[in-house]
Amino acid sequence: MNPVGQPLQQRALSKRLIISGIIGLILFIMFQIAPSVLNSPAGEDTTVISKAEARDKAISFAEQKLNYTKAPDDQWNVLYETDSSFYGYMSREKLLEDYTKKKLDQRYPFDIFRVTLSPSAEQEPLISVDLNMYTGAVVAFTQGAEGSGAGLPSNVSTSAKEEDKGTTLSLAQKENLARPWLQEWDVNPAKLQIESNTGNYGLVYTDRSVQIGESLLHYYFDFAGEQVSNFKAGFTAPAWHTSYVKDQTSLAEKLTLFGYGLPTLALGILALIYSILRREHTSFKRGIFLSSAYFVIMMISTYNMLPESTGEGLEAQITSVIMFIIYALYSLLMSSLLYFSLVGGDGLWKKEEGMNPWPRAKEPGYGKYVLDSIRAGYVWAFVLLGVQTLMFIVLSFTLQNWSTTDATQ
Repeated sequence: MNPVGQPLQQRALSKRLIISGIIGLILFIMFQIAPSVLNSPAGEDTTVISKAEARDKAISFAEQKLNYTKAPDDQWNVLYETDSSFYGYMSREKLLEDYTKKKLDQRYPFDIFRVTLSPSAEQEPLISVDLNMYTGAVVAFTQGAEGSGAGLPSNVSTSAKEEDKGTTLSLAQKENLARPWLQEWDVNPAKLQIESNTGNYGLVYTDRSVQIGESLLHYYFDFAGEQVSNFKAGFTAPAWHTSYVKDQTSLAEKLTLFGYGLPTLALGILALIYSILRREHTSFKRGIFLSSAYFVIMMISTYNMLPESTGEGLEAQITSVIMFIIYALYSLLMSSLLYFSLVGGDGLWKKEEGMNPWPRAKEPGYGKYVLDSIRAGYVWAFVLLGVQTLMFIVLSFTLQNWSTTDATQ
């Protein structure tokens, strides 16, 4: 930063800083990039299938197994879903490598494409098919819209759908209905144990020969009338882990509010005040482009979080619209605070410190100053990448931090 009125000149990079940047880049590549590349299973395709391919596979499965017949107005929507709870549990307990080596991620993936059918005349999805997002294999399905029989396969009646998860069926009848689907999934029902506590499901099998940590393999069934309306197989995180994550999420929300949200708002208000008080030493035109670009980037990111199409029912559609409006208002607020911070900060430095933090393009030496600043910025970025990597390593051994997946990102 140069004094006001002085020629623009960037401080020369020291050898110590350059060496630190090189070391930081090496650490980042060694501990964050190389492991993900080297640990990829040999010969395993990690390419995500396209949404069009996922849609075609789901339709083909529905036609062959669920007696679905195509209709001109049918809308098939594709969403990415993930079991962040179970993935987080495996990450925390260092079970991911074991899960992959046993190829359980192929049959019971935690990352899936959920393809749903929503006829134009209905708001609720009538068929839902989950597919492995890498292989395209079907891993779960649901058929029948709650509270309506319209659009259902021909062998499902409206009255059947109104029955509560097949509560009128005996256990033997449920087993007979579930057996063909287990065989379809190459599972021997004789090796499974029926759970007495089924929770929200009509029938639950457990395979005690397959276990990841404390989690056993389960097969879940629901029934509508005399047919299976819902089937899925997989693992669930232990209750203690789910409770822990819930508590930590609540704590994180409070820390974000009081440690980031309120201070940011307070500093933004101070920036607005300083912008007014130091208006003679700055220009209100200067922050328009950067704050506008920031707003556009945030809105693009917000739009990218929306589903491909609102095929999850009327309530989900309304929720998506409301959340989009909230994010838009939040982005507008943050962009406004950024704008006044740029304007107020520029005026504050010039008035109080006599420094020029934000040179103009017409000032002497501006071009070379920008290029030198870019070089310095990259070196400092490499330094920070190395520091970040070291922090992650230290935290992994001290605080036992772990990662998980997030369908909203």
